[in-house]
Amino acid sequence: MARVNIGYDARILAVQKCGISTYLDNLARRVLDIMPDARVFLFSKRTPDAQYDKLLSDERVHTVVSDGSKANWAQTILPQWLRHYEIAVYHAVWNRAVPFRRPCPCVLTVFDLIPWKMDGYFSTMYKAVRYKLQQAACAHAADWVITASETSKRDLVRLCRVGPKKISITPLGVEDEFLRPLEWNEVDRVLAKYKLRGDRYIIDIVGLDGQPRRNPMLVLRAFQHVLKRGISGCRLVFTGKCSEKSECLVELRRGIERSGLSDKIILTGWVPTPELHILLASAELSIVPSLYEGFGLPILESFACRVPVICTECGAIPEVAGDAALYVKPHDAALLANTILRLLEDNVLCDVLVQKGRKRLDMFSWRECARSTVDVYNDVTKRGRHSFFR
Repeated sequence: MARVNIGYDARILAVQKCGISTYLDNLARRVLDIMPDARVFLFSKRTPDAQYDKLLSDERVHTVVSDGSKANWAQTILPQWLRHYEIAVYHAVWNRAVPFRRPCPCVLTVFDLIPWKMDGYFSTMYKAVRYKLQQAACAHAADWVITASETSKRDLVRLCRVGPKKISITPLGVEDEFLRPLEWNEVDRVLAKYKLRGDRYIIDIVGLDGQPRRNPMLVLRAFQHVLKRGISGCRLVFTGKCSEKSECLVELRRGIERSGLSDKIILTGWVPTPELHILLASAELSIVPSLYEGFGLPILESFACRVPVICTECGAIPEVAGDAALYVKPHDAALLANTILRLLEDNVLCDVLVQKGRKRLDMFSWRECARSTVDVYNDVTKRGRHSFFR
């Protein structure tokens, strides 16, 4: 497949970096590596952030921005752009971004169906039903669906009734930033910025994003057990940013206040990738306490930073972590505390996990993710556009 225009829903590139924007950024750059004669069109309501300059600076990448005035952007403005720029295949990477009337084949990436499986995402039943109907409709309307794990594929088949033959699994990779050697002057600066210079700490790497599935209270309760067991010189770091009104954040702040551990716990807020690399690589261990994940990029990032990982067995996490992590139950704070203590006291076990994690990274590559995705592009363009609903 060459000399074609590929379109992406790039609205996610206008917000602070997250899992979906990491996916789009790395995917599009590798697709251009594989297809040097292709052109990429990034369609958005707002100008993409400068942190994606590696992608944006490529002369084969064209950004198309609307004024954002149309509420139903994907069904009104987007189809016009697909026609005007002669897009050969369009790739939606955000829910509800599939235009039902379009001049070209459409591929949709669905990372997970967490709102289908967990409560607490919607304020009313009406909003929950509307979201699910829209997501299912988009999955059926797309010519092909991509997901990152066998777990998410099973959810798509069972909950959205998407045919399994219409779904491809393309595991994700780890960003180059997490594989670079550390510069010690920069390490010192970043640790000083977050008031961690000279401290021993553990890190909850999945972050605070307002979603109940992130399960930060488990880590807080476990940390209290750890300190009671005499490990007094250790601190706890939560990364990520969410609304100050988020119930998850409010509950966590109250828990920290009640525990009397405010001086030992740091909430960093959103962290740029280079600084996150340093914070992660300087930690004693990384914790992924999620109640559900459709993939688990923070696990790969921890492996790349040579940090031992403790995680739950929820969702697709075991598909990513394999035998390179220690597992705990998602509501057992005592077990998590014992596992943390085990790693803090056993350097040999930490080294074994680190080596297994580095080896496991060989199974995950952005280039392979892009190669599999290009195969999908080839397939849908050869078939032509099928019926919207099937």
